[in-house]
Amino acid sequence: MSSPQGDNFFRREKLFIFALLFVVGFLIFVPRAPVEDPAARGDGVPTQEELMEAWSAGDIPAGARLLLTGVMALFAAILISGIFLNANRISRGVSAPAFAGVSVPWGLFPPIKIAVYTLFALILFQSFEAFLAGVFPADYPQRKVFLLIRIALFQNAVVLALVLLFFRRSGHSISRLNLNADRFLWGFKRALKSYAAFFPVLILILVGSHHLNRVLGVEPSPQPLVSRLLEERGFALFWLGVIAVFLAPLVEEIYFRGVFYPALKKWIKLPGAMLVSALLFSLVHLEPAGLIPIFALGVLLAWSYEKTRELMVPIMIHAIHNALVLVYSLAIIRVSEGIG
Repeated sequence: MSSPQGDNFFRREKLFIFALLFVVGFLIFVPRAPVEDPAARGDGVPTQEELMEAWSAGDIPAGARLLLTGVMALFAAILISGIFLNANRISRGVSAPAFAGVSVPWGLFPPIKIAVYTLFALILFQSFEAFLAGVFPADYPQRKVFLLIRIALFQNAVVLALVLLFFRRSGHSISRLNLNADRFLWGFKRALKSYAAFFPVLILILVGSHHLNRVLGVEPSPQPLVSRLLEERGFALFWLGVIAVFLAPLVEEIYFRGVFYPALKKWIKLPGAMLVSALLFSLVHLEPAGLIPIFALGVLLAWSYEKTRELMVPIMIHAIHNALVLVYSLAIIRVSEGIG
């Protein structure tokens, strides 16, 4: 015999249940398309050994060499700044962090619903795109690139729309997100300082993760959007910058740190909530080789939000990180074109 509460839930959340069953069924029964091997396309990124060999032999063109030198100088400056900040903090005495504390009135069900509805909408969107491609076949050089741009824009738009809809229907004030545009400059300064202090740790993690991936035989596999658009010029590269540096940090931080992480704290105490949210943040990026570095970044993002209680800070940290990754990846692509 079913309970009235259970009957009410199924009646009230029938759309969510349908979407959940649809997504689960799709993931289980629909075969995935094979991942395209960059080497098979002839545009593989050079390994560290190949890069050092080309640098020593002088095979890298002057423009690409200058770009890579500039990027390395920027990384060195951030690394030195981070070492200085950490050394200064240690000299003054390291104390336990004093968290301002982030609390929200909602539980885990709203962020779970947002995630399920996003996957549901994304599956329908990609299926519709595939249908249109079959009915109106078109083959032009940037077809796949523009498809990836549309998918990325659609995904971020859906998440943002669902978050706003949640606040509107629940009656909660959107100020609960602690996102204050007038704190932009303060948030940027705080984010820059936090990321610089984190950077030496990130370098150590990247080195350790690189060696671990080699032992495990895990090959780096950049996200399709990034790998495709980095090979382009002009319009496509512009959209990559917009998505990676502006749109993705804003939307992902609103969802992961603004909506999901505070709700998770009701079930898991600190620092467990930080670790779990960082793990899920890392997993959704679908980069096995970058699992550990992205996890570390997720911990920093949650820590910065918990400490400052200002969502602008993790948004700025995320944007700075993505911008640096984008610039470095662009430099490597240009070098690979020069020695290819």
